[in-house]
Amino acid sequence: MNREDYGFAKLPREALLEMQDLEKRLKDETGKEVTLIAYTQGQEHDLDRTAMGANSDYECF
Repeated sequence: MNREDYGFAKLPREALLEMQDLEKRLKDETGKEVTLIAYTQGQEHDLDRTAMGANSDYECF
């Protein structure tokens, strides 16, 4: 895996909420903080939310 080939995934809000729920469940099960990070291959590495448009259903964090 070449890190330069991957960027942060721009996910729909519902997917982000599901990831946050999973982080909480994993913390509850393990007693440790868990952070999930979504990457996608070949996507631009632009983290500027304004580039996605003000009314976008997609978020990146």
